Amino acid sequence: MDTTAKSEAFKSRNGTRLIGDKVLQIFARIAQANLRRTDLVGRLGGGEFVVVLADASIDNAYLVADRLRNAFAVGAAVVDDQALHATASIGVSVIVDPAQDLAKLITLADQALYLAKARGRNRVEVAPLEVSLGSEAPQYPSMIHAPEQSAA
Repeated sequence: MDTTAKSEAFKSRNGTRLIGDKVLQIFARIAQANLRRTDLVGRLGGGEFVVVLADASIDNAYLVADRLRNAFAVGAAVVDDQALHATASIGVSVIVDPAQDLAKLITLADQALYLAKARGRNRVEVAPLEVSLGSEAPQYPSMIHAPEQSAA
């Protein structure tokens, strides 16, 4: 089973191009430090990255994505002495049928990414297995991370 996580790694209110480039480098380093040697990470363009996890369950993919999201929030909180509070929104998808291709996997992760952004950012959303697997999909509980809100 192959899974993918597509993330938007940089959203900041004070972002200049130089700071933005550093934030993207931070995300790449964090991804490399938190992935296995068999996993792949690459930048698609802009602030979007794709991570491919070979032989990972959807549960493991979610856990990896959430670990990346948390590590990035800590690692990109301050860049060049500027408080950025940059966050990552991540969409996860799974393919269990080898006949499906990587483009489909990325499209599904992209849809989950846009759902994460629509639901408030700084979260992980999983593409429904029904979309990935069709009518043969097992029932699977939604795994959604809602960041804790601090009382103001």
